[in-house]
Amino acid sequence: MAWRAVFGARRIRSARNVPDPDGSVGGAWGLLFAWVPFVGDVFVLGAGLAGTRFAVFVVLVTAGKAGRYWLVAQAVAKVS
Repeated sequence: MAWRAVFGARRIRSARNVPDPDGSVGGAWGLLFAWVPFVGDVFVLGAGLAGTRFAVFVVLVTAGKAGRYWLVAQAVAKVS
C-alpha cells in the first residue's frame, strides 16, 4: 500500500523535513536519539515515512550514535 494513498501527497509533502525559513530541519533532530532502544526505532521509521533527506538522516543518526559511544568510552575509562 502506498503511503501517499493513505496520508495524501499534500500531507506527506508538508511533513517532510525540509529546511524552514530559519534554517532548521524541523523534527529531524529527534534522530539524534535513534540509538535509544525501542524508541529510536520509532524515530527512524517516522523519518523514513516523512521523507527525511538521506544526508540529514545520516548526519544526525551518526552524531547520536557517536555521542553514545563516546559516553560509554568515558564511563569505562573512569571505571578502569
